[in-house]
Amino acid sequence: MQEIAALLLCKLGGKSGSADEIKAVIEAAGGEANADQISKLVGDVEGKDVNELLAEGMDKLKDVP
Repeated sequence: MQEIAALLLCKLGGKSGSADEIKAVIEAAGGEANADQISKLVGDVEGKDVNELLAEGMDKLKDVP
């Protein structure tokens, strides 16, 4: 979960959201970065627009009872 939060912080700050940037955000907050989870996340969101991903997620949440 911290990896996703770090990615969003990077994107909000105008960064690309690379693995190194995500790791830096996590470590700056005092967390321990997991390289495997970061790599998987970066691979999953590569080439996708974060705003569209958030909109899709919100659309799915409206159906949750």
